[in-house]
Amino acid sequence: MNEYAEPIHVLQVDDDPIIDADVATDAATPLSVTTVESGARALDRLDSERFDCLAVAADPPEVDCLSLVDAARESDDALPIVLVTDDVSAPVVDDAVERGVTDYYERDPEADRAGPLAKRVRLVTERQRAERRAERIRRRFDDLTEHTSVMLWVFAGDWSELLFVNSVYEDLYGRPVDALEENPMEFMTAIHPADQERVAEAIQGVSAGESVAAEFRITRPDDDQRWVRAEAEPVLENGSVARVVGYSRDITERKRRERRLEAFANVVSHDLRGPLDVARGQLELARSTGGEEHFEAVERAHRRIETLVEDLLALAAGGDAALDLEAVPLGTVAEQCWQDTDAEGATLDLAADAVFLADPERLRQLLANLVGNAVAHGPVARADGRAEGVTLDGTDLTVTVGELDDGFYVADDGTGIPADERERVFEPGYGSADGSGYGLCIVEQIAEAHGWSVDVCESEGGGARFEVTGVEPVSD
Repeated sequence: MNEYAEPIHVLQVDDDPIIDADVATDAATPLSVTTVESGARALDRLDSERFDCLAVAADPPEVDCLSLVDAARESDDALPIVLVTDDVSAPVVDDAVERGVTDYYERDPEADRAGPLAKRVRLVTERQRAERRAERIRRRFDDLTEHTSVMLWVFAGDWSELLFVNSVYEDLYGRPVDALEENPMEFMTAIHPADQERVAEAIQGVSAGESVAAEFRITRPDDDQRWVRAEAEPVLENGSVARVVGYSRDITERKRRERRLEAFANVVSHDLRGPLDVARGQLELARSTGGEEHFEAVERAHRRIETLVEDLLALAAGGDAALDLEAVPLGTVAEQCWQDTDAEGATLDLAADAVFLADPERLRQLLANLVGNAVAHGPVARADGRAEGVTLDGTDLTVTVGELDDGFYVADDGTGIPADERERVFEPGYGSADGSGYGLCIVEQIAEAHGWSVDVCESEGGGARFEVTGVEPVSD
């Protein structure tokens, strides 16, 4: 007897029991046998005790075996049940199997009866225990793979078959798992064209036995673009790559933080240095000449530095700053922004009476950047051929602030933004020839902090139109 083996608790229902104490304990897995002679007593024991296996005669006294099987199944539908019969061809055997009997054993009066039955009991019980262990492992595996934000996957070594993927694939890629199972390379269609070659090289590398990692962009069916990092390891069998295991995770927020850090570095190392150098040079000229125009240049440089510092603080806050939401009249904020903008030669067309739920200071910053962007970039290289820097009269540029069904827009009739550049306008540094290049990046951050969306398209006048949607109106 193995003193460390977990015994099997057996309820033996038979007025002529087969398994005795000697047989029960002479194997690696001992049997702890409780014997009752009638079905009625068996029902009582099943109600009050837990057993690992039921060995029941085909004809127990008082309660028939089928009723006993039904009662056992009601309390535990996985309990192993062995039917002991004198004739395996008897109708009761087929009926018992239909009711859920696990196995049956035919008595042989001429042979050792106890040993084979005990072996049969051990076999069905250990099999059931193994199934339960496997089920527990499966549930834990499901818990591990489904309660995570990381996409886990396994492909065949040549990527011809998807062997496993958790449901995070649907959350990350926005596509059904069924499509990936049907075509294991379907995920490649979501990868940004500029990144596909790099991903293909990584796939070839891991199929050749290398550990690989890649960062790339994907476009979901709703046109939302995300950054993904994937790492993969080859699983070798007999020297060949049999499977590829790996994970993918969304790193979009990390990329945004990296952009903000890059923006900090650019502002500190380049954008702030420029106006500081201007101010220093103009002060030296003022000291030597006494000309008032030099002090005006210093003042302009200081205003530029102040604007850059505000941008820097906004980039630092990103989407993390707490919002103080209140009812804000869009037209009032837009008018204030216009008054604070150096918009000589431009006209504001204000068609906005709506009141929105927003943080007033951050909405002001958002509108100020959109209006400032229109004034700074709208008149440049106009379609009529005038060059940058030409003084405009009051009819040269019109900036419109208007309402949408679920938001508002800021549009101009300037040169607009080429279609192939619109995906880049919210990147730090875009359009930095006349400014810090972070205004539109700040616009996107403020919109996202409110739960809004911001998009750019062409205005009716051929210029740029920025639409902010998902904004909650305040009813009268």
